[in-house]
Amino acid sequence: MVEDSTILKQSVTPEYVLAVFNDWHRMDYEANYLREPPELLTFETTIEDWLFDADFISWRSVARWLNEVWEISVTAREWKTVLAPMRKKTLAGVCKLIAQHAQVPVIREQSFFGKPCRPASVFLTIRAMLQEAGVDVSEIRPSTSLEEYARQHWELFWGDFTMLAPGALPPCRLVRTPGQTLETACITIGADMFLLGLILGMIDSLILVFPLILCPLLLVRIFCFPALGPTYIYFGDLKTFRDLSETIAVHEAARIC
Repeated sequence: MVEDSTILKQSVTPEYVLAVFNDWHRMDYEANYLREPPELLTFETTIEDWLFDADFISWRSVARWLNEVWEISVTAREWKTVLAPMRKKTLAGVCKLIAQHAQVPVIREQSFFGKPCRPASVFLTIRAMLQEAGVDVSEIRPSTSLEEYARQHWELFWGDFTMLAPGALPPCRLVRTPGQTLETACITIGADMFLLGLILGMIDSLILVFPLILCPLLLVRIFCFPALGPTYIYFGDLKTFRDLSETIAVHEAARIC
């Protein structure tokens, strides 16, 4: 078989778009709240309820995000008709509008030794998607560990790969690095001392020294030592690209052509 790295894309239905939103919603709950969401999203779910944890988000920022993640170019005027006001508009309009414009990757079923093999086809599709995103795939084999790739390219695992089979990936778990834990502790202590300094500044202004020193150190960390993040991401018992490919291949929602 000659490997074909071309990624096939097909149009989608509003039902498919809703399924993807539900998968992202599920993973967000699993990662941040360690549980399943209390209820599934439906076409009747309002935009406000869908974005319940984004208190200060505007419909314009939601529109920009949707254009980006679905790789579409819907105008602000079109988005406004389905997003504003967010307390009244529902996902039905959003899903329908996305379905009118979006083309998403599908798995090209390929044959090995004269027989189709879905797990291998999924693996080749995933590797092609990584390559298209600018990732060096020369060392990626079915036995390659997911750990570093999921950490460095989490947006592909969290977003793009779920589009191949919404609902296929197991619950995800975020594990903070030691550097991130230390950083959070320093930020918390610094913020507390700053507030305490504002209250007790007239008594002892030296209490402000630590947070004032901390600010430039954090800037140095962000720009000079980005390796402290992001968080490690684990998807259940999936350890290798073979595990990931087999999980997607057997799922009922797998988009294979």
